[in-house]
Amino acid sequence: MSNYWDQQIIGYLVHQKRECELTEGIDTISEMDWIEMVAKGDVCYKHHGIKLKKQRLFNNALEIPLPIDLTPVSKGFIEKEGDTRIRDQYFFMNSTGEISCGIHLGGSIETEIDLEMLKDCMMIESKNKKPEIKLFELENESLKQRGFETYDCLIPTEHGQFYQFVFLTVCRDRLLQGCFQFKAELADLWRPMSAAIIQTIIFFE
Repeated sequence: MSNYWDQQIIGYLVHQKRECELTEGIDTISEMDWIEMVAKGDVCYKHHGIKLKKQRLFNNALEIPLPIDLTPVSKGFIEKEGDTRIRDQYFFMNSTGEISCGIHLGGSIETEIDLEMLKDCMMIESKNKKPEIKLFELENESLKQRGFETYDCLIPTEHGQFYQFVFLTVCRDRLLQGCFQFKAELADLWRPMSAAIIQTIIFFE
């Protein structure tokens, strides 16, 4: 019997002896249930109620449902923070800055790209830059069939441990990269919801 996303997350974190409080009272929700809630724009989980709104990005290249609590950060702010790659990039954040989503559409891909190999290279580079982070993968055949590669990491900070879910695919012959980031103790909600959001992205030619 296959595990649901929340069960896989909890199993991994417990194995690493991190965020053990996540094991208390986890509700089991299937992957299809998460996708259905996200598609309807209304996620209910434990005491959480999250509304989502569809966003058209990159000149209508894609449509993605995002929680309404995540609001766009101005490109001027991103530039002030030192990120000069503001073209074809969106960044959404909640009011406390503890939950965010970033999406970047890169340059044209001239030849067929091996996304799995690229993902492995990105994981190696991330580990080289920050040896303290913990990298792992929660395989999802549904996402792979849609052309997405993903990986996860736990990032220790002075404000606690953060969870990052990274995804990449091809959109209009260009590399699309994105990630969701949130506090690790919220992983049982935000990890499966993030996966469901990616599952419901609509691409336009």
